[in-house]
Amino acid sequence: MKPEWIPMYASFGTMIILYLIGYMAKIEILTFKLSFSNTEIALLPIAAGFAAGLISQWILKRKGKRA
Repeated sequence: MKPEWIPMYASFGTMIILYLIGYMAKIEILTFKLSFSNTEIALLPIAAGFAAGLISQWILKRKGKRA
């Protein structure tokens, strides 16, 4: 696995896990609702995934400077 792909895996993994938790536990702030009339997307999992990607990229850059 290439190190530059790790932030993407971390962000998508975080989003998927949070959406699954929201779906299983029926937490409104973490759910994705799709119907014929409208679509509702929770932004919290997207923001958390974005943050996880940024943090993992920051960690990789710090480790790269040390080596």
